[in-house]
Amino acid sequence: MDHGVWVPFLHVWPKAGIPILQMSMPYSMPDRELFELGQLLKPLRNNNVLIVGTGVITHNLHTVDPRHSGAPPDWAAAFDQWVANTLVTYEYDKLLDWQSQAPHAKMNHPSPEHFRPLFIAAGAAQRETVSFPITGFEWGSLSRRCVQFG
Repeated sequence: MDHGVWVPFLHVWPKAGIPILQMSMPYSMPDRELFELGQLLKPLRNNNVLIVGTGVITHNLHTVDPRHSGAPPDWAAAFDQWVANTLVTYEYDKLLDWQSQAPHAKMNHPSPEHFRPLFIAAGAAQRETVSFPITGFEWGSLSRRCVQFG
């Protein structure tokens, strides 16, 4: 399994007592189509299938500092807060246009693959309640924000 699956589930279900089906991320699919793919997967939730998109709200590894213990950089905090606000207000058109709408989008994601799983999960949830069971930053600029739908 890819590290995007085994690392989170190592912590969530360490005894691996549940079946997991890993899907490859359709790299060439536009963001809106990823959201639509999530919408197609939504009925699986009625059969007790948990849809998980693993990624990172901020992911600029050139700025990571394991010794950093202070506040995150403004560009990371602004992007993280923009994502949270966009999700809780269901402004999915803005979310899907994140590269031109979000503050410091390119600084937070020099390449988009770690942000894009969010579109599938949001599409599967659509207008369900959004919460953030984990927030904060580590290593300076890495958001720890965990998004939960429903």
